[in-house]
Amino acid sequence: MVTGQEIYDFLMKDSGNCFDDHDRLIPGDCNLWYLGCNEKFGEIRYNNKIWRWGFGESSFEHLDMFVAWIYMDEMITQKQYQSLIEKIEEGKRIGDMYRIKDYLLCKRNGKPWPMPIDDLREAAG
Repeated sequence: MVTGQEIYDFLMKDSGNCFDDHDRLIPGDCNLWYLGCNEKFGEIRYNNKIWRWGFGESSFEHLDMFVAWIYMDEMITQKQYQSLIEKIEEGKRIGDMYRIKDYLLCKRNGKPWPMPIDDLREAAG
């Protein structure tokens, strides 16, 4: 059992798993992004609700639903909910956990971020 604040803090916390080509830590890789776009299996439980996924099946949809449930149950504030939704949307733009590093480097250097790989493929037709 954890509080809504603890859930929020964990999802928004820097994972500390992102390094540049010189092995320097790149801050900003929040845990939420890895839950939404990793290639591994996972599970989120909240009360009687369980969101599970297998290898290659992670999705920000699981997080959308989880965050909606904890917000509806007033576990988190509206401001926290909005912050989580914004991070989820940001993660969707990254699209793949192996692109988090590149995304954070673009963000740090003030460069525009390209569309996720699937969007680029779809746009190419």
